[in-house]
Amino acid sequence: MNYAKEMKSKRKDSVQDKKSCTTCLQELLASSFYSKGNRLDSVCKICKKKKSKTTYLRDKKSPPLKELNQFINLMKEINIKALDDFENKLKNIIERNRDEYRTTQKAA
Repeated sequence: MNYAKEMKSKRKDSVQDKKSCTTCLQELLASSFYSKGNRLDSVCKICKKKKSKTTYLRDKKSPPLKELNQFINLMKEINIKALDDFENKLKNIIERNRDEYRTTQKAA
């Protein structure tokens, strides 16, 4: 038997194999699963489609959530910049006071 025929017969045999879905826990034919390289996915096609549809609808309904996250990130950046500015101002005040203190000590 040549290699091509052998591979076809193996594919036919593998289609008849059964496998359990990790989501719905049903035992289904191997053809009910998407292939991932040389193996089958652990979730059946039906469960995979349901999950994809649910995710799509959830994301479609909640675009403000994405905008809210962007706003929060922007506020963090602004807050960090404000804190850095405040820290620099404090350092300048401390340095000026240190210099003034030294000059008054030398004068005394």
